[in-house]
Amino acid sequence: MGTAKDSQRTQAAMIQAAGELFAESGRHGVTVRDIIARAGVSLSALHYHFGDKDGLYREVLLEACRTDQPWDTLGQHIAGLTAYQALCFVIRMSIEDYHADAVDWRLRLIERELLNPSAAFREVVRRRLKPDLDQICDVVGAAAGRPASDPAVRFGAMSMYILASSFATRREVLQELAPEVVDAVDQRERWLDVLAQLTLDAVERFGVRETTAPRGGAARS
Repeated sequence: MGTAKDSQRTQAAMIQAAGELFAESGRHGVTVRDIIARAGVSLSALHYHFGDKDGLYREVLLEACRTDQPWDTLGQHIAGLTAYQALCFVIRMSIEDYHADAVDWRLRLIERELLNPSAAFREVVRRRLKPDLDQICDVVGAAAGRPASDPAVRFGAMSMYILASSFATRREVLQELAPEVVDAVDQRERWLDVLAQLTLDAVERFGVRETTAPRGGAARS
């Protein structure tokens, strides 16, 4: 009979193997045989610990939410910075969080989950995404001089995070469309200020109706 440590090692091996496979091929593109082959365990072990593939997927996804969260230490990093410096730091984190050299199966799996939600999606939002967004809103709100709960601040925070992370998650597409832009983004210091200004502009413009014709176009109706 195996020990409790043996059981823990078996579970960890299955979570690691399944996480890598799910991140590579999605939950529908992976079979139970694929998982047990990579993990080096028996089919009965998978059924014993997780019930079925769906049960294992849920545990793998929640493991991805529990670990690899650089936002947990955000407060320590921005202590002593000005509000604007803190905003630039958050933008740097948003880019580097998705940098190609740092991305492992956890982050890639969460990205897949966002595109194709499973039954565990709400738990991902509650455990991982909302706490991250709340911290970003605190920083954006301080830089904009508005409460973090202001819808304009939340809009600015979401816009910033989506734009910053897209430079990494959609890097291959952007490289084909505008390589000079991607190359410039790699010169981080210049782009931190650009993205910070865009974020604050998004906060300022949120909910403002255009009443005059913008340059080069007709007024919006």
